[in-house]
Amino acid sequence: QSEGGKQRTDALTFESFCRWHYNTNDPEHSLPVHQQRLGPYLLELRLVFSVLFGIPPSRATTEKMILEELQRRHKYRYPQTEVSRRGPRGTIWFIIDNRWYTSWQSFVSRHHEPADDAVDGRATMGPGSPRGLGKINNAGLLSDGGSLALRPSIRWRHDYDIISPTAWSALQGWYDGGPPIHRSVVRYVPSESAKNPHSKSNLRIRTEHEIELYPFFVTVFLCDAASRGEARPFQQAVPVSRVSPVRIVVLEMCKGLDLDPKYARLWVMGSNPNDPASVADTSSGGNGKGDWLLNLDVNIVDQQNRMGEKPAKSNSLTLLLEIKDEETGKWPRGYDGKHWVFKDTDPNKSVRNDALVGDGIVGLYNMGNTCYLNSSVQCLSHTPIFRDYFTSKAYMNDINTTNPLGYEGRLAQVSAVLINSLWKRFAQSFSHPSKRVTVPGSYAPVNAPALTPKTFKEAMGKFNDHFAGNEQHDAQELLAFLLGGLSEDLNRIVDKPYIEAPDSDGRPDRELADIWWSNHLKREMSIIVALFTGQYKSLLTCRSCKYESARFEPFSFLQLPLPEDDHIPVSLILYPREDGADTMKYSVRVPHNGRLLDVLMALAKVRLLDDPAEYIHDDADAVATATKTKEDPEEEDERRAKLEKVHDTMAQNMAVVDMRDGYIFKIAPNSWALPDLQNKDTGELPLLHVYELEPLPEVDHKTEDSETVDDVQPENEATPDVSGDGDKDDEDDEDDSDNDTDGDDDSDEDTDDGNPPKPTSKIGGSIGGSKQHPKKEPLKPKAAGVKYSFLAIAQRKPEILSPHQLHPFAQRIVGTPLLLRVVDLEGYSGKDLYDLIAKRVRNLVPKSAWRFLDPANAYAGSDDSDDSSLTDSEPSARERKHRLGSRQRRRRTNGDMEIVAAGPVPRYGFRIRITSRDGRRCALCPWYDSCIGCLVPDDDYPTIAMCGDSLAIDWHFAVDIATFGFGMRNQTEGTAITPALRAKTTGVPVKNHISCAEGANKNGMASAITLEDCLDSFAKEEKIPEAYCSMCKDFRVQTKRMSLW
Repeated sequence: QSEGGKQRTDALTFESFCRWHYNTNDPEHSLPVHQQRLGPYLLELRLVFSVLFGIPPSRATTEKMILEELQRRHKYRYPQTEVSRRGPRGTIWFIIDNRWYTSWQSFVSRHHEPADDAVDGRATMGPGSPRGLGKINNAGLLSDGGSLALRPSIRWRHDYDIISPTAWSALQGWYDGGPPIHRSVVRYVPSESAKNPHSKSNLRIRTEHEIELYPFFVTVFLCDAASRGEARPFQQAVPVSRVSPVRIVVLEMCKGLDLDPKYARLWVMGSNPNDPASVADTSSGGNGKGDWLLNLDVNIVDQQNRMGEKPAKSNSLTLLLEIKDEETGKWPRGYDGKHWVFKDTDPNKSVRNDALVGDGIVGLYNMGNTCYLNSSVQCLSHTPIFRDYFTSKAYMNDINTTNPLGYEGRLAQVSAVLINSLWKRFAQSFSHPSKRVTVPGSYAPVNAPALTPKTFKEAMGKFNDHFAGNEQHDAQELLAFLLGGLSEDLNRIVDKPYIEAPDSDGRPDRELADIWWSNHLKREMSIIVALFTGQYKSLLTCRSCKYESARFEPFSFLQLPLPEDDHIPVSLILYPREDGADTMKYSVRVPHNGRLLDVLMALAKVRLLDDPAEYIHDDADAVATATKTKEDPEEEDERRAKLEKVHDTMAQNMAVVDMRDGYIFKIAPNSWALPDLQNKDTGELPLLHVYELEPLPEVDHKTEDSETVDDVQPENEATPDVSGDGDKDDEDDEDDSDNDTDGDDDSDEDTDDGNPPKPTSKIGGSIGGSKQHPKKEPLKPKAAGVKYSFLAIAQRKPEILSPHQLHPFAQRIVGTPLLLRVVDLEGYSGKDLYDLIAKRVRNLVPKSAWRFLDPANAYAGSDDSDDSSLTDSEPSARERKHRLGSRQRRRRTNGDMEIVAAGPVPRYGFRIRITSRDGRRCALCPWYDSCIGCLVPDDDYPTIAMCGDSLAIDWHFAVDIATFGFGMRNQTEGTAITPALRAKTTGVPVKNHISCAEGANKNGMASAITLEDCLDSFAKEEKIPEAYCSMCKDFRVQTKRMSLW
């Protein structure tokens, strides 16, 4: 309150924030950006988004401000002087088309009013023409030839302009286009008639540094010990300064190769290294004509003048980067380039030795994206008979130059040259390391020579335009063309006869296949047919007359379809019912649009295959049926019916739950569709948790008043699904007695009419949904029908609160929850329920807690029952009736009571309480009672637990100490304990079923598609709507089946 008594607010308004940000009380008076409180920070964010991410600003004036700031920072980093108006040497500038740049400047300067400035125009003009300016187009500045060389006589601010690299990145990110053209500032060397290219007047201005617009664009080759000094392509259109030292180029190339510059030197090559004349000239061990070594500290032009050579044109210069061998310390081309170290110079060496076949360990260099070609050639080169056919010159006897379908033998010639080059014995012996085992994903480097298949690549491009250029292609397409062309070039059949395809006419398959193969050899006979051709059988069956027509077609490539898989893998954890059984993780395959019932059925099939006798006890024939792999057609229907019955029974005895941090949130209905459970972003299914339930007893249909099998249902006659909120207390305990506040008064006094009080509490959001009040009679199961109840049971243990709050201890969820399906819960006493839970929870607790759960070692003393339960005599019928209404007059438990987790050790080391679904509080009492759960007494009276209740097992301190805090003290020391970590640390160990292993298929989780799966899909029968039948002499519906012969 202010002095005048008026309300004063301290909330930050937008107006007050603007005043603080602009550092002034006058919002209309805007300070410069650098004087605003958040101005520099916001400016840095804008620059990062614009330059690194290319995010366009929403206003044109913001673009102008960002470009001006980027230009200012570039000039600040590279200061400009009167003699260095573009910054010091090495400063990078980008060239941009002046027409486009002027249009952009005019646009951002024109839109300065807020109404105009907010109109971006990108959405209306389309992505190809943002704001109507179009993409940046620098193509008009380039000369012909394919490099980034500028066309001559272009003028500054008439044809082009210059901007900083960061400014170019921003503009290109906003508007797209290009290509990017950058130039460096070098030492300015004016000619007699030249003037400063960036001067506005014709006056000569003294300057020391200027942008070099016309550097050399050279082709660089590479040679090293692996190539034995021979040049191989390395880089094209590399800009090299005319005035800067050559060392700058060497440093840049060595940086890309991750190489120490002292191991590299540069040559000027007087001829193309791929030219045949050049190769012949260097075969004696010396460099080609005109090759000379560059001095790295002098520019190329000065060295050309010293050598008496004419200055090279922009794109006609060829350089060679030579790399010294680190092992021998020698240059591949010798110290002076005249005596190559790795060349055989022995004149007495026999020519015959050169023709000897080597080991074939020779690499192939990529020429752009030609890996598809190199891999295919290597596969063919290492096919033994195919290789020997070419290395032995046997192919020369089969070259067919007159085949109109071939290439006059030229394809066979270039292939033979390449294969012989790969298998020739090199003079320099390369030591190959012995074969050793390497881990998956790694490789052992091999010191081997390598070749560049340039001639072969160019020939392939001439024969087929599809393979011209250096783009990526499919290896199968290349192999199909190469093997087909080689087969025609090497075809021994000169004149191909016309042969009509024979029909089956009832002949045996073997005889008909031989006829087809003989006819094929009469038209095509070559090494390719012998090595790479097979036969497949195509069988047509007429639906009308059942006539079968077979064809045996030859093939070199088999195109197999990928089988369509409409199933998806589902991972789940099964918590078994059997005592001592392992909790197992499974992976099953179900239809992608299936339901949870399909998951349970698939799990039942996997478990039945593991152990048929475990799930089929009484029917020996059914066991044999489940394990039978081959059956007679007559028994197929009967077998499937028996298995379906077993699978259905097993699926009914399992339930899928939604498990949270140590408690069961809901039981998922079996009708839930799997697509509804998938992650909307990744499409993955969550890990499912499945509980094996108590099997339902069979209904005696002969009993009087008996019902159908549909009578097997929960006691509440509702689907056991949790769909409500477990934390609601809508109508809990509205009729609670005011006298029952201490939690110890559970008197069984009669009401006025002599009948016990009726339970009226309603539990919202329980697992069973809406509830029915338990019937008082009878306590034994009815023979007329089987009724069952679901109980979701979480585990809790005491945990010290630090710092102390209302109580020093709190009950926290630990471990894995338990789901029970109890038949006729109405007939269970408190002791019966404790016995059942103690038996079922053994699989979910550490072994150190088993001694507390052993009935033989059960503790006799317990203080958690009513006073009436302490008597030795059995309760009377009247007491039983009165106890049925005791849920309304229940026994509350507060956190400071001794019976929470202390006092005498209960019979099984735990007490059971009715709690909310997450186990944090009582589900029956209102929140202000601070009840942690009403006690379920361990006595001979009918249990107060009902269908759909969420129960909690509160472990005694003795069990907590014996299990070392259920394993948490050893595993989480020094770690902040969260509910998820608590549930994970104390959870039950899970083993992986074989279905989770890689390679499992069909019955379990599918791995990669196998070749067998593709062949099965290839051989699948398909329907032909209309095909000619030679028997019917008309077009009929037929079926077609393919198979490998």
